[in-house]
Amino acid sequence: MGQGVDTILFVPLDNRPCCLDMTERIAALAGFRLQAPPRAILGHFKQPGDPLAILDWLEAQDPGLPLIASIDMLSWGGLIASRHPDSDVEKARKCFERFCRLQMKRQGKTMVFKTLLRTAPTQTTEEEVQQAEQIVALSRMSFLVEKNRFNPQARSLEAALEQLKSGISPHVLERYLNVRQRNHLFDSTVVSKAGLFDATLIAMDDCQTEGWNLLEKERLERQALRDGLNVDFYPGTDESAALLLARLLVPETGFEPVWGHSHLSLTQTRYEDRPLGALLHAQVQAAQLRQGRCSRKLFLYGRMGSQKEAAQQGRFGRSDQDALQQFLETLERALDRGESCVVADLAFANGGDLGLVEALIERGLASRLTGYSAWNTAGNTLGTAIANLVLYPKEPTAEQERARKILLWERITDDAFYQSRFRFRLKKELGPGLLLADEELVTAHKLLADEFHRFAAELWSKLFPGEDPLPFQVTLPWGRLFEVAIEPYPDGDPETRVA
Repeated sequence: MGQGVDTILFVPLDNRPCCLDMTERIAALAGFRLQAPPRAILGHFKQPGDPLAILDWLEAQDPGLPLIASIDMLSWGGLIASRHPDSDVEKARKCFERFCRLQMKRQGKTMVFKTLLRTAPTQTTEEEVQQAEQIVALSRMSFLVEKNRFNPQARSLEAALEQLKSGISPHVLERYLNVRQRNHLFDSTVVSKAGLFDATLIAMDDCQTEGWNLLEKERLERQALRDGLNVDFYPGTDESAALLLARLLVPETGFEPVWGHSHLSLTQTRYEDRPLGALLHAQVQAAQLRQGRCSRKLFLYGRMGSQKEAAQQGRFGRSDQDALQQFLETLERALDRGESCVVADLAFANGGDLGLVEALIERGLASRLTGYSAWNTAGNTLGTAIANLVLYPKEPTAEQERARKILLWERITDDAFYQSRFRFRLKKELGPGLLLADEELVTAHKLLADEFHRFAAELWSKLFPGEDPLPFQVTLPWGRLFEVAIEPYPDGDPETRVA
């Protein structure tokens, strides 16, 4: 990065808080501002972004500024649009070609990321909803058939494959496979242009341990190796921009993992294709960081056994108290030594461990953390935790310290208490539907604006006593319960929300 440059151009995967707002806040830890296109052209949930308008915006920016960009947004209009069977692949190709021509004129560093199509189908019809599980099962069986083609069990696997196929509507399966072929050919084009960029990250969305997406990834890896192209493949998606921020701003920075128990690095978590230790290694490689003895500590917390959903934690009781106390004592000693510590809470998928978080607050450790992360998949949690840890400087300015507090408070509020407590209260009342009807959305926003808002304000006061709570608003930006937006802004003015 050149001296005096404190702005990074940023084209996010979509306008969800985890992809846009959180990445902005992580950049603020390092004293940088992300300059994104106007939100109106980034799309909204099922409404795609406008790649042509985004490219117009990008052409009008200073070509000397660094850029982190989602190829899915620049070409398709976002992650959901890239999955949709009716999206226009020719338009996507033309947009990508235009971006490549634009890139040839730029002087600033450019780092791009592209997401491989997940195994689960985009369910656009009732028939696809009913047959989604069979398609996922067929994908896994196809992977096993391919990997065991010359083994004795090959014939029985092929018979099982044909049986699975017979239970799926030919029309639904053809539509799904056409999307896979369409996207794979497009991804191959992106890989072929990797030489234009300073970094090309190919992310595997909800990759699982078997599936067509892993076979496609292997073909793309062989293509990159054959053509001598530097392409990084790693498991994850929504945290990709945060990892590229670390790669852009603090490459080769080191940190030390501190595992909560001896088996945690070998634990296979939900929605990932490899154990936690291998997952962490892949993300370190993607961000071009280093692991080793260091004063930056990544504390990885998890329970014994397989990872469960956060919604189920009430059935399993509190964390093992001996293991929890040992974890807290180790963390406290590191904080007392003045080390920078981020907690990656991996006990559950889709939410934090309430026993851990409440203990961190009661013991006075939460406010001393450099960061906390526990959202969605283990890959999401780890990627943002790593970026949070390495981007926060050892001697922060007052603005960077304020950015740390805002991000820390927001993640504890969202990842732990909203995702693991309030969201499931709302689900019990409103039902498990993906989208909330008008009346349901009003009910949800009422609870968020009243009880949850008060809870979040009180949590700020617990974490940072003596400091006035930040003005903020809470919304469900996509009209569903899965993600919440907690948007701090000074002076009560939403137009000046905190990045």
